[in-house]
Amino acid sequence: MFSVKKVVFDGRFVRSFPALCDGDFAPAICSMEFFVSDCGCYGQIEWIINYLDNCEDVRLIGLGFNKDVLTDYEGVYPMPVEALNLVQSCGYKVQRYCA
Repeated sequence: MFSVKKVVFDGRFVRSFPALCDGDFAPAICSMEFFVSDCGCYGQIEWIINYLDNCEDVRLIGLGFNKDVLTDYEGVYPMPVEALNLVQSCGYKVQRYCA
């Protein structure tokens, strides 16, 4: 796999599940790096969440493509909007049920 693009952003993210109150969210600086396989049929996003208390959380989102269309992703929860924006900014289309 090769890296296509990396973005850095900040926000408030869930520290514990389920998030029941505002205290379950914590400020963090994040990076997302988008990787695609040589064949272009699969890829992944490496999401690193650096909380301001020096804790780190790494999440991987597996992706499936049909040519230039994101057709599938690995996960039960909705795909984060930041991940969708990253994929779309690299010229890929997103099927409606992935959004």
